[in-house]
Amino acid sequence: LAPARSARALLGSASSQWMERFAERVMRRPGRSLALGTLVLLVLAAPVTVMRLGSSGSSAIPASMPSIRAAQTIAAIASPGAVAPIRVVVDGHGSRPDTGLVDRIIRDVQSDPGVIATTPSRRSDDGTFMVFETIAAFHEDDERSHQLVRRLRESVLPAALGTSGDSAYVGGAPAQNADFIETVSGRLPLVIALVMLLTFIVLTILFRSVVLPLKAIGMTLLSALASYGVLVAVFQWGWFAGLLGFESLGHVTAWVPPFLFCLLFGLSMDYEVFLITRIRERLDVTDDQLAAIAWGIGRSGRIITAAALIMVVVFLSFVTNRLIPVKEAALGMAVAVILDATIVRMVLVPSFMALAGRWNWWLPAWLDRRLPGSSPA
Repeated sequence: LAPARSARALLGSASSQWMERFAERVMRRPGRSLALGTLVLLVLAAPVTVMRLGSSGSSAIPASMPSIRAAQTIAAIASPGAVAPIRVVVDGHGSRPDTGLVDRIIRDVQSDPGVIATTPSRRSDDGTFMVFETIAAFHEDDERSHQLVRRLRESVLPAALGTSGDSAYVGGAPAQNADFIETVSGRLPLVIALVMLLTFIVLTILFRSVVLPLKAIGMTLLSALASYGVLVAVFQWGWFAGLLGFESLGHVTAWVPPFLFCLLFGLSMDYEVFLITRIRERLDVTDDQLAAIAWGIGRSGRIITAAALIMVVVFLSFVTNRLIPVKEAALGMAVAVILDATIVRMVLVPSFMALAGRWNWWLPAWLDRRLPGSSPA
């Protein structure tokens, strides 16, 4: 009996009375609490509407690094584009590309206002490819370099090739950056939709409800968008750039949003499962919806808060890193965890569940019979 009493005492000490009382106050006026909490997250998320994804190559490295000083010297002598030139490859499809055709392509490329110079063409060992480099007037991470890549691909090169039957490809760091940004921008909605769908399926099986999974997905999406909004304000607009020790690049690094979203959903669902399980555990005993919600928040409060604080401290330690993309990912995760552990868990969850009442646990009978773990009819 002594170990059992010790275990109960330990579990009792994990309950935070002030969190329970706070949840009770929130649920006295659940509509207003839900509206205010949602409004805060929407205000933070507002900058997402103008978020611009970009590449952060050498421009994200501190200017004091020797490699960047060398690049700056090259840029001052030649052009910013000389550090990472655009490469154009003419493919003869098994035969030798006509020299006159390649010369015409080079002349047309040189006529673009974004091009400073081109290098002489070189033929591959088997003679079926011709390669030359294009020196742009802009840095590899500059949006104008990406626009130049698109012009070469969509208009300049097709016009120069005409009906020759040969092909031309645009490569190099600026083209890679443009392709990466385009791919991430195009696939990000798909990634978000896939993560949300899988989360909904897993939580529906676990909670035996369709309302709570929808609630969890919607609120986590709100906190993710709010963290994106903070990233736009800090890294795209340059707020607190001096305090954080960086110079704004005018964009958010393209790989950060999908990385942040997937990681945040994993962490947030851990909180969600832990919290809802405690609420359900109490509800099965008392059959009092509001009391069970407050009890679950209080009982899980210290553990979830401690875990969130540990993660926030770890993430913020990476904000001191000198690489801007690392700063972005670290600050975005820290903000998302803070919002998820405070506004979402302490305000939105109890207010929504208080409003939904018994509908929190609604599951269509036909779906209940088909889910794993259902009792046989």
